[in-house]
Amino acid sequence: MRCFFILLMVVIIPFSQIKSQVKGLSASKLVSLTTQPVPYHKIEFEPSFSFFSAHHRWTNSHERELLYNSKDSIEIAKELGFRFTYGVGENTEVGSYITSNTGTIAFSVKHKFFDNSKVSFAGLAGTTIFSQDGLYSRQLCNNENGISYIGGLIGNIIMNDKWSADFDIQNQMFIKKGIHSSCNNTFANLDVSYRPIPSLQLINSFNYSHGSVNAERMGSDRFTLTPGVALESSDHFIVVVGLPLDVWGRNAEIYKGMSFALTILFD
Repeated sequence: MRCFFILLMVVIIPFSQIKSQVKGLSASKLVSLTTQPVPYHKIEFEPSFSFFSAHHRWTNSHERELLYNSKDSIEIAKELGFRFTYGVGENTEVGSYITSNTGTIAFSVKHKFFDNSKVSFAGLAGTTIFSQDGLYSRQLCNNENGISYIGGLIGNIIMNDKWSADFDIQNQMFIKKGIHSSCNNTFANLDVSYRPIPSLQLINSFNYSHGSVNAERMGSDRFTLTPGVALESSDHFIVVVGLPLDVWGRNAEIYKGMSFALTILFD
């Protein structure tokens, strides 16, 4: 009998390094936020879990290469988080988000300013505090230790009683920049959903992110496809499952994984 021994190197990294978008606001599909706020004087609570893994990365010329020297090496990112969102007005909500290890704490606000029953728009703003354990260089800006502020626009289009779409654009800046670098992250998300029955949404999400976080200004890009479903068991419970897959990028890891969220509305 021949025995083969495979060395598997696992690296655990904070999920905030991958997804540093605004936290604490309500959504109706997968990734994009929704223009509709939480109902007035009601609270929405949402525990969520995300798990990602990567074996490869994209180079500056969009070529695919191994993330580490060994094919058996893998990078893992995971996050358990809790969102609390409160409707402070007919068109406004405020929210907060905290991870289980308190490495990410966020506060945010959303206000809907236009709605004609078919198309609606809302503005968003927020701040996120990153305090992950680790050793960091003051020479470079990073997404694991610092304070950022985010602003953006949310849109919603209702095509008919079965088809609808949510989209948002967000820009993130860090208050304290690296000595030799600047931080500027941009996110764009589009969620398109189909309802075969009133309690079920079949969703495909298209996600793009761009970051400029180093002195050479090489920048990074990532385009992700996220198919998933949202099951509404009642007006107070929604289960959402997504399967993100990175399909194109530059200077970025190639992740695939899953996300799960349970949304609970309290009167």
